[in-house]
Amino acid sequence: PVALADVARRALQAFEVAGRTAGHEIVLKSEPIWVLGDASRLEQVVANLLDNAIRYTPRGGRVIVGVQRDGVEAVLRVSDTGRGFATTGRGLGTGLSTLRERLKLAFDGDVRVQLTEMKPHGVRAELDFPARRESR
Repeated sequence: PVALADVARRALQAFEVAGRTAGHEIVLKSEPIWVLGDASRLEQVVANLLDNAIRYTPRGGRVIVGVQRDGVEAVLRVSDTGRGFATTGRGLGTGLSTLRERLKLAFDGDVRVQLTEMKPHGVRAELDFPARRESR
């Protein structure tokens, strides 16, 4: 099993070490939840979501990474206060296809992906995985 909060934390730390989070408010809200899958591919997926959130959020904006349980699912959310889809061309094109392919490889396709434009601005990416009851 993979500790989803640890994966999110490692991805955030890599961005912090590289100086990519400077000028943004970064918040991690997490609960201990485990999923079955490939930890390194999952970290790549989280890094991809963080990269998009940071890239399209102006300095002074906020990026929130959340890991929580919702019933029998583990939920990973990355939301930002960026410009949204319409003004950036951040549509649901190649990036989402790549994301879905990585998730399919890491979790045998047992993941739901949803992107939502926030009002008045920003985007929320949500990934839902089957949660494991037991820890490692």
